Amino acid sequence: MKQQCPADIKLYVSEQNKYFYWKTSAGGKEYRVYCDPNETQKRKAQQWVSRRPTTPRKSVAPRKEISKKVAPTKAPVIPEREQFYLYPEKGRVVRGAPILPQDIVNLLQSYLRWKPSINLTKPWRTLKTFGEPGSGKGQFNGPRGVVIDSDGNIVVVDTLNDRIQVFDSNGKFLRTIGKVGTDVSFRTPIGIAIAPDGTMFITEKDNNRVQVLDKDGKFIRTFGGKWGSGEGEFQNPEGIAVNSEGNIYVTDKLNHRVQVFDREGNFLYKFGGKNIFQWPQDVAIDTNGNIVVADTGNNQIQVFDPEGKFIGSFGRTRLYNPEGIAIDADDNIIVANTHNHRIQVFDPEGKFLREFGTRGKGKDQFFYPSKIALNNDGNIVVTDTGNHRVKIIGV
Repeated sequence: MKQQCPADIKLYVSEQNKYFYWKTSAGGKEYRVYCDPNETQKRKAQQWVSRRPTTPRKSVAPRKEISKKVAPTKAPVIPEREQFYLYPEKGRVVRGAPILPQDIVNLLQSYLRWKPSINLTKPWRTLKTFGEPGSGKGQFNGPRGVVIDSDGNIVVVDTLNDRIQVFDSNGKFLRTIGKVGTDVSFRTPIGIAIAPDGTMFITEKDNNRVQVLDKDGKFIRTFGGKWGSGEGEFQNPEGIAVNSEGNIYVTDKLNHRVQVFDREGNFLYKFGGKNIFQWPQDVAIDTNGNIVVADTGNNQIQVFDPEGKFIGSFGRTRLYNPEGIAIDADDNIIVANTHNHRIQVFDPEGKFLREFGTRGKGKDQFFYPSKIALNNDGNIVVTDTGNHRVKIIGV
């Protein structure tokens, strides 16, 4: 039976002890969950804290820790400015809502998964390559979408094998999701996004729909599924992203537009058109909620505000059919410059910063790189589609 979540769920940030913990009590026990932040996470946490009202906190005597993670033996004194409630708006924790202790752990992991920053001060190199052509475990046939889950695992859309494969952070095969004749099957899956609660959203090109799975890969629902140009209909959906409110953004490739849905898959709004986009193939959301679109056929990246109003564009002189984008904590935009066989980075204003890779099959080469994700170390995970492999690049 689910227990009632108390009203005093708070996240505490301790710079002195350099860790976060989220503390609450359920069933008469105190639960604390710890994680060790990197410098970017600490900076991001302080930004969040500065925007939230504070509430006076009563002094609390140290209690026995029941978390499995290593924790200080004595609870630190936390300045009041370094605490905040997680408010019920926008899909965050609702006070009084039913919640299990494990839900506390899962939600903590989700809210502390701030985007890392890529390293722009040192030369990049290939850190890891895994996969080879084929249909066996750990093999690929034209892999496209890639995302990092809450455990740091690499989730890869193995497009032409009509499945998803999950690997640990070092590229070790863990499991496969999707098989013909089961509750979860795909027809040419392309893009993937994961919501803070672990829910997976996968675009299926040939089924013209989005399939929704839980964090364990079990079927929840689909939406779309009809070829067309109406609201909620698709013509080759490809890129997909989920924002902090749970809204879902899908690039509707042959309709030359982006469609936006709520977390249940209900249509909200659309923007674009053939005079705006040409075959858009990916979408990402920056820290301000702006919508960044890989306008593939126009060889550029376009940026829109959260309502879909145009802000700016860049890349026409450097990009050739870009198919993938990712955004770091500093809103730098990492682009899979697909037909130029390299990865390029631009600042939030569209200024070119650096690039990596050339065409080929070598260690630091790509053959039509497609999609991108950032792992928890700030390294770039790339589906090297034409080489049927995945590469991790960084410092």
